[in-house]
Amino acid sequence: MSYFIAVIMITSVICYGQGLANASIEVEGSKLRYIDALFLCASAMTTTGLTTVNLGDLTAFQQSIFLVLMLVGSIVFVSMFTVIVRL
Repeated sequence: MSYFIAVIMITSVICYGQGLANASIEVEGSKLRYIDALFLCASAMTTTGLTTVNLGDLTAFQQSIFLVLMLVGSIVFVSMFTVIVRL
């Protein structure tokens, strides 16, 4: 559980910071809010696929963060991580 929480919190800050760095890029007419970045990262990490904004409006870097989150949050990776920790 702490693995999921830590990864989601770290990547949501990175995703939100990337949105602030690219001030010219706006999501649906406004900048990406932190609560939206947190929700998107949690959704990607748990592979539920829920979104609050149009993902096409985000930068390629932000979209790649979601891709990595989907990979490290998948059942295969989490199960492998659990086995390695128990060893």
